[in-house]
Amino acid sequence: MKNVGEQVGKITDGWGKFVEGFVEPSIPVLFKKLGIKITETYQRAISHINGRELEIDILAVGRRKSDRKKVVIVVQVQSNLGVRDVKKCIIDLENFHEFFSAYRNREVIGVVGGVRLTKGVKEYAERHGLYIIRPSGENMVILNKEGFKPKIWT
Repeated sequence: MKNVGEQVGKITDGWGKFVEGFVEPSIPVLFKKLGIKITETYQRAISHINGRELEIDILAVGRRKSDRKKVVIVVQVQSNLGVRDVKKCIIDLENFHEFFSAYRNREVIGVVGGVRLTKGVKEYAERHGLYIIRPSGENMVILNKEGFKPKIWT
C-alpha cells in the first residue's frame, strides 16, 4: 500500500508541475493587459520559518505602469479548483509577507486558477478580491467581471 501511495503522489505532483508550467508563461501576458509589467516569475517558491512552510505555485514580480509601484503576484493553481483551495490561498496571502520578507515593501495581488472550476468557486474568489484564471484554448484567460478591483495585501 505504501508503494501505491508513493506512485499516486508522484503522478499528482507531476500533473501539478505540468499545470504550473502551462500557467506560468501566461502570467506576464495577462498582467500586461492589466497595466503590470512582470519582470520575474518563479515556480514553486518555498519559504521556511520556525518549522513552518509556505509554498507558492507561481510567484511573479513586477511594476504597475500607472504609478511605477512594485507589486508581487501570488498564483495558486489546481487541476480542479474548489472553494477550499481559494480559502487556503487567502490564508497564504495573509501570511505571505511573514514568509517572504524580501517583498515586504510590495503590494501583493492574489490569483487562483484551475483547469476545472467547481460550482461557485469563481464567485467566491472574486468576492474575496482574487483574480480567477483558467485555460481557454492554448492560453489562460482572466474570468473576473469587467471593472473588477483586486484586494491588495500589504
